Amino acid sequence: MSTSPETTSPETTTTEDNASWASRWLDLTHPASRFRLIALIEAITWGLLIIGMGVKYGAGIDAATMVPGMLHGIAFVAFVAIAFWTAVELEWNWKVTVLALLSAIPPFFTLIFEWWAQRAGHLHENAAAATEIDDVEGGHERLTV
Repeated sequence: MSTSPETTSPETTTTEDNASWASRWLDLTHPASRFRLIALIEAITWGLLIIGMGVKYGAGIDAATMVPGMLHGIAFVAFVAIAFWTAVELEWNWKVTVLALLSAIPPFFTLIFEWWAQRAGHLHENAAAATEIDDVEGGHERLTV
């Protein structure tokens, strides 16, 4: 079924964009989505910890790093566990797995690794999901990955 540009409304496009965003970041049924979400959480907690360190050393408030430090510690451990889980499920080689684990050390590198892994094809969805036909336009099949 072909959809012409004249019949596509902005509301439909916005709803589809929101659904794809939600499925990309919040659908935890696929290993790539789980990894993507924990990479984002780990990076956010890094940012909170850096802000807390600025407050601690800038304003002399020693307790400023207690909560962000704890949150980052939890996120770091979860990232390591999910990175191993993802490596097994997506059959990463040892180099990609080591890069994923090392990306948790410098601030915000989990996002850089996620970006690279997505483009390099290391964060593909499982084979069943990759072959689902998302849409048929003009006689051409578009696959979701």
